[in-house]
Amino acid sequence: MSLSTSEARRVSSSPSPPPLPDELVELLKRMRMPYLRAIAADVLATAKAQRWDPAEVLRVLLAEEARGRDEATKAGADPRVVDTLSLAHTGPENASHHHADEHVLR
Repeated sequence: MSLSTSEARRVSSSPSPPPLPDELVELLKRMRMPYLRAIAADVLATAKAQRWDPAEVLRVLLAEEARGRDEATKAGADPRVVDTLSLAHTGPENASHHHADEHVLR
């Protein structure tokens, strides 16, 4: 199975997937992976429901992180800077469009 990241977001059958464990969220923050973190719960719920191969799960999650970073770079943003307010409310696809609330991830 080979789905694009946007397809992976649409196929989640659960309206509200279970949240990621706190330890995983903290690791993703520490590793500075905001785009992956934003879609991880949905992708993991879809992967479980559809019995995806583990390699496909990793591919989709890492592809989303790479896409988000590429878009931030193309938009002229410092790739280390992420609009955390936009990520929290609208997801990573809109993060580079709002610059008033940018914070450097630590």
